[in-house]
Amino acid sequence: MALDILNIVATGNLTEDANVTNFPEKEKSVINFTIATNLTKTQTIFLNCNYWVSTKKTENTPEKSIVDTFLEMLKKGKKVVIHSDYATLNKSENEEKNTVYTNFNITVSKFVLV
Repeated sequence: MALDILNIVATGNLTEDANVTNFPEKEKSVINFTIATNLTKTQTIFLNCNYWVSTKKTENTPEKSIVDTFLEMLKKGKKVVIHSDYATLNKSENEEKNTVYTNFNITVSKFVLV
C-alpha cells in the first residue's frame, strides 16, 4: 500500500554517487540518487529520488550530455535541495501488525546543489 504525497521540498546529503538508467527508445534517462535528511538530532530519513531528463538529440545538443553533467555533479556527500510535485510513501506492517513506513520514492521536478 502506498501513500501519495504532493509538493515536497527537502534538503539533504547524497548517500552515494547518482546513477542513471537509459531508455533510448523513449529518448529519456532517469537519474537516481538517495539523500539523507535529518528529521531530528536522532532521526534520519532516506529519500529515494529520480529525476527524468530528455536525451533527444538536436542540432543544438552539446557534445557533453546533460546526463553526464548531472552525474558529475551528484556525488556522495554533496548537499542538495530537491523540489517535487509528487512522491509515494510505501507502507507495510511489521510482525506486531504495526504500520511501518518504508521506501520514500520522490519524482524530482528540480534540484539545486548548495
